[in-house]
Order: sequence, then structure tokens, then C-alpha cells
Amino acid sequence: MIIFVVCQSWVESLASPNSEIDFDSPVIAILDACTLVPSSVRDVLLRCAAAEFFQVRWGPTILEEVRRTLSQRIAINDASIDRLFSALTQAFPDAMAQSGRPAPPDLIIDPEDSHVVEAALAGNANVIVTRNVRHFVVDQLQHAGIQLRTPDQFLVELFDQFPQELLEVIAIRAADLHDSRTETLEFLRQHMPEFVRRIETDYPNWLDGISDQ
Repeated sequence: MIIFVVCQSWVESLASPNSEIDFDSPVIAILDACTLVPSSVRDVLLRCAAAEFFQVRWGPTILEEVRRTLSQRIAINDASIDRLFSALTQAFPDAMAQSGRPAPPDLIIDPEDSHVVEAALAGNANVIVTRNVRHFVVDQLQHAGIQLRTPDQFLVELFDQFPQELLEVIAIRAADLHDSRTETLEFLRQHMPEFVRRIETDYPNWLDGISDQ
């Protein structure tokens, strides 16, 4: 299993979803750059994609922003970034969504995030996962068939659909990083507090390695 870990934290405010994701159809999610920069968020989301809970997409401008942020703001060296991008390409060869047309202006508030909507439209995505929820017009996106979610919200909904499978993903992550399950949840809590709370509330014995089935 590839561990998509390179960098540190990123914090943004949350927003409440107005409608549920339709899991009866394939879930195709654009991961915004701000979800691919923090190592813990990136790693958990991509492990979920590798487990086929959803299909992952991104666009070239999203990856350019990730590379620039890792290099200039997080001070990750070029060799480490190249290894990360190589791992992304190998693990998700069909993830790149090439933009074909400009994003309708009524879908965005911040023009600098137009490329995210363009990638979503080009990749037939029905979810955008971002920490910058205030940069988009939620109602208009929903009318276009696209749900907007923070990483925490998205993981909670994935957890509702795949509880045991997602617990296994987190357990494997803990083992891969040589952490205890408690340490892993504490590390994730900063970016995914509701997701962690749900695990602790719904599966209290999981921290001790005991099945709650």
C-alpha cells in the first residue's frame, strides 16, 4: 500500500451539506489542491479511493498548485515531490481530468478556483472535496449535479456507507506508519474531527482492536 505522506497541516472552516451524496451511482470526486497538500488528509482520502469507495479525479492546475504549495510554502524538496507525483500517477492513472470548457461564472465565488469546477465538469465528477467551501456557490453546483464537501464531511458520508471497510483502511494506515490506532485518530482529529468522533462513538472497542460487529 502506498503511503501518500509528505507534509503537515492545513485548516479551513466547515460548511453543512444541503443534500446527500447519491451512493447508488458511482461517486466521482474531484480533490481540490487544499485536500492534497496536508499529508493526513491526502493519505486517508487516497486510501479510500484505492479501496474503491469512490473514483478520484483532479486537474492539471490542481496538481500544479499542489506542487507549488509543497515546494514554496511547506519547503518539501523537489525529489520528494517528484516521488509523490509518481506515486499518484501510478496508483490513479485515470484520475487526470483535462478541462474542456470554462466554468460557468454562477458556480464560483472566487475566480481563482474556476479550474476546480472545470475539472469537475470535464471529469464528470459529482462531488468536489475542498476546504475552501466558501469559494463556491453550493446551490448552483447542486443544480449542476455536483455536491460540495469538506474532507471531514466526505469521510463521514463514506463511513456511513462503508463503516467496517473504512475502519480497516484506518487500521492499515496505523500499521503502515507504526502508530497505534489511538495515535492515528489523534493525528487525524485536527483535520477530520467529526469523522474521528464518529469512529469513537460508533465503534468504541475498535481502538483496542476489538470488533464491534
